[in-house]
Amino acid sequence: MAKHLKLYFDVLSPSMAQITLFNGGSSPIRYGKWAIYICVLGIIDEQQLTNNPEGYVLPGGSNFKMTHINGCLYKLEPHNNFKSIASGDAIKVQFNTTLFRARCNLAPNLYIASEGLEPRTIANTAGEDLAFVFSSDKLTWDEFSTAHVADLGHAPYMVIPTPKKLVITDTTSKVSVGQEWRVYGEKRLENEVNFLASMEDRRFLEGFLS
Repeated sequence: MAKHLKLYFDVLSPSMAQITLFNGGSSPIRYGKWAIYICVLGIIDEQQLTNNPEGYVLPGGSNFKMTHINGCLYKLEPHNNFKSIASGDAIKVQFNTTLFRARCNLAPNLYIASEGLEPRTIANTAGEDLAFVFSSDKLTWDEFSTAHVADLGHAPYMVIPTPKKLVITDTTSKVSVGQEWRVYGEKRLENEVNFLASMEDRRFLEGFLS
C-alpha cells in the first residue's frame, strides 16, 4: 500500500481541505486495521475532534474516520462500512481545517501503519518538496513574508539581542584582562580570534567581565 497508494492533499479554501487516495496498484485496497498518519499545522474539524479521543466518521460517504492523536498529528483510518478501493480508482475525503495558508503547513513523509507491521512512508509523499499538495486558493502567509526584509549583510552588533543595560551586583571581585591573556580558536575561526585579540576588544572584555 505504501508503494502503490497515491495520496494527494488539496486545499480547497482556507477552511476546507481534501485528501484523495488513488489506488495505483493491481490489487484492491480493502478494509483493515490500517491507518494513515498526517501532521497538519492547524486544526482539523475542531468542533468534532476537540476532547474526542474516539474520533468521528467524516461526512460524505467515504467511511473514513479521523482522530486527533496529539499536537499536529491526526489519524485517518477506514471505518466499519468502508468499501474497497479498486485498482485504478480513487476516493476523496473532505474535512474542515484552520490556519492553512502555506504549503509548509502540511508535513511531508506521511506514513501508513498497521498493528504488528512496520510503518512505511507513503511513497509519493516522501521527500520535502510537497509536490503532492495542491491548492485552488492562493496560499499566503503575510506574517512570515520576507519580501520587504532588508539584507543587512552583517550583524550590526556584537551581541544580538543587545542588552540595553547591565547591572553588576557583585563588586567584590574583578577580572583584569592584560597582555598575559591569550585567545585561541579552532581552524576557520582566524578572523574571530584576531578580532577578540585586538586591544580594543580587550578593553571591551575587561569592562564586560568586571
